Parts: sequence; structure tokens; C-alpha cells
Amino acid sequence: MKYMPKRNNRDSRKNILFILNFCFNLFLLVNSRKQIITILFLLGYILVWCEEIDITILSDYFNMKVEYDVSRSIIEYSNDSLHLKILYGSAYVEINNNLVFLDDIIKLSNGKVRINETGFNKILKKISNKNIQYSYFDAQITADEVEQTKEENNQQFIYTKKPEKISINAIVIDAGHGGSDPGTYRGQVVEKQITLKTALKLEKVLKEKFPEKKIIMTRRTDVFVPLENRSKIANDTMKKYGHTIFLSIHVNASISTKPYGFETWYIVDDYKRNIIEKGYASNDKDIENILNSMANDELYIDSKKLATEIQNNLNIQIGNVSKDRGVKENTYIVVKNSIMPAVLVEIGFLSNNYEAKRLTNESYSNKIIAGIFKGMCDFINEYESIIGF
Repeated sequence: MKYMPKRNNRDSRKNILFILNFCFNLFLLVNSRKQIITILFLLGYILVWCEEIDITILSDYFNMKVEYDVSRSIIEYSNDSLHLKILYGSAYVEINNNLVFLDDIIKLSNGKVRINETGFNKILKKISNKNIQYSYFDAQITADEVEQTKEENNQQFIYTKKPEKISINAIVIDAGHGGSDPGTYRGQVVEKQITLKTALKLEKVLKEKFPEKKIIMTRRTDVFVPLENRSKIANDTMKKYGHTIFLSIHVNASISTKPYGFETWYIVDDYKRNIIEKGYASNDKDIENILNSMANDELYIDSKKLATEIQNNLNIQIGNVSKDRGVKENTYIVVKNSIMPAVLVEIGFLSNNYEAKRLTNESYSNKIIAGIFKGMCDFINEYESIIGF
């Protein structure tokens, strides 16, 4: 995130006056009716084009901090009472958890985010309970003391995200591999056995901690479960119980025997999934697209947060003997196909002789479980302490 530079609000007005003066002088030079009609048409087109306003002037008038993320096409304005989120290339903005339709596409032109005057004034009308509007020729926002009624203030909404207290209702634990798929191995130590043993122990402590939550296992025995089925189990769980988190447990391996340590993976930033079901929020495809984009952004943030909490707590438990390899992004199938906060944790390297021995040690295994468990608890506590979307 970087701060958006401020602009001179008088520049656009000077440009318009210059264009009008140019068109007027050109008008005086022609005498053909056809030429006059052409000039008038061109003048009208220019005036429509000139109506587009640089949205960043909001920061000056409302004393808001402006942040933007070019890679995700997102701009955010905020102060103590207002949060405005803009996705350029769309026709919608989010104002304090409400999605507002603007009738026109928000554009990025010459490094400035622009929208037509009608859309800009819609934003102003929602932001303030006073009748404020932007005058292009005055190049400033003006206000009077007449307050809008509640009905007028709410007219612009197409979809209201109702704040609600969030509760994680289900946790899905995936023991990697199984059955005909042993995963990696070293001698008699096999990944599928380690992941299942770890998953079952984790299930037990989670049930004791959260008796009100559903703890779902993708497998409880040595059976083969296709990768697509694992994420389907997680998605079906979310559809049935509501807010859900997904954890997949694996053991790492390398051609070299030197690498060791633990790491936690989450989905890459630019991977997009269809999270909002068709027709759920609106029959408008554009609205669904913007909601999907917002939901993907939120899942990315939540998944990264879950991965970070687990990794940090594993480091507390086993970082003195193993290596903290950090949190990382990838498009593992079980993670990318899941429509909830989802992570994959690699608890160690079987290809490393010392780590392979540690992974079969009961005391060490319990420390791994304690780290994962504490990380999940920390994430759940924070997740449930905020108002949802």
C-alpha cells in the first residue's frame, strides 16, 4: 500500500475553459451549417468527457487517508467515521459496508482514478447527510445545511452487507494422502501415517476446546481420498454450517537430505474463485463479479492470517530444534478449490534423517499439535471478535 498523491483541483477547470475557448474560436471561423453541426457535436462530446472527476479530491474535503494497491486495482479512503473502498474498472463502490451503484465505470487514466459527475455526486450524497455536490466549473465540493432524509440517503444502495457477529461454526481437518497414496516416506516412516495420527490428535483437542463447533475430517482411516473430494468436503461443510476454516496436514521431502523445517501455505493473491453463488446477491452479472472480487480479497487476507498464526505458534513450540521456513503462497488444489480460509501446513522433512526421527517421537508430535492448535485458536478468537461482512 502507498499513499495517493494529492492533485490541484483547478487544473481540470483551466482545461475546460481552454477547450471551450478553442471551440468558440473555431466556431467563428466556419460558416457551413454542416460544419456548425459537427462542431456542436464535438463540443458536446468534449463536455461529456470533461465531466469525469478525479476521485482523489475526496481526501481533501473529508480529511481522509488515501491508500491504493495497484496490483489489486483497489483504492481505499478512510477517516474515523468513514471507509470507502473503490475497485477501478467496476461500476460500484463500497461505503461503510454498503455497495453503491454508480451508473458508470470507474476509470484509471493517466494515473488518476476518474468517474463522471453523476456517479461522483452519488458518492457524496451517501457519504454526507447534507446536500453536497461537486461543481465542475467551480472545481470544488459545495454543501448546504439541508439534511437528507433517511429514505433519500438509502436510495442509492443496491446491496447492503448486514453486519453480523461472526462465529466459526466448523473446522475441516485434512490428513494428507492415504490408502494407495502413501505420500513421501523414509524407510518404514510414511507420510500418510504421520498426517493421520496428527490430524486425529488435533481433532480431539479441538473438540475439547470448541464443543459447539463441528470438527469434520476428510479421512479417519487409511483410505484414499481424491484431492478434489477433500476441498468438496470443506465447501459442502461451509454450505451446511456457515463460516468454516480448512487445514490440510502434510510432511515435506527433498532430493537433498539437508533441508528441514516447517512451513505453511495459503492461496496466491491473484487466484480468483467463484465464491458468490449465481443469483445469491443479485441477478446482475457485474454485481456478482465485484462481490466475487471482494470475497476473494477477504479470503486471501484471512488465509494468510491463519497461515501466519499457525506458523508463529509452531515456531514457539518446535523452532528451537527445527527451522521456521515461513508462510508461502501456492495453488495447491485443496487450498485453491476451497471457498473459505484455507491453509496447508508442512510439519517437517522426512528426507532429513534427524527430522524424520523427530516426527516419530511422541513428545515432538505433541508439540506440533500444540502449535497448530494454538495458531487456529488465535485466528478463531480474532476472527470471531470482529463484525462480519
